[in-house]
Amino acid sequence: MPKSLVCVNTLVANRLVRKAVMERIVQPLSGYRFVRSEVKCFENSRLDLLLENSTGGLCFVEIKSCTQVEDEIAYFPDAVTTRGRKHLVDLERQAG
Repeated sequence: MPKSLVCVNTLVANRLVRKAVMERIVQPLSGYRFVRSEVKCFENSRLDLLLENSTGGLCFVEIKSCTQVEDEIAYFPDAVTTRGRKHLVDLERQAG
């Protein structure tokens, strides 16, 4: 891609985002003290990150790569994906 990174290994995106959260680079997620990866959520699901702040507040994070970029904006979902939909439904359930 002329103006963006291309992810060929989705685990790299997860590691990159986790590191950015831990180093407080992602401002909206900078108030969390603890970061756990691959957290079990509901019956048969795992979400990429669970963040916890000093008062026990939780934030679930699901990291997705996408292939559709228009005018420097990445769009998700960019294709039909049962697994991706399941993760979005799980996040919605967590938000309650």
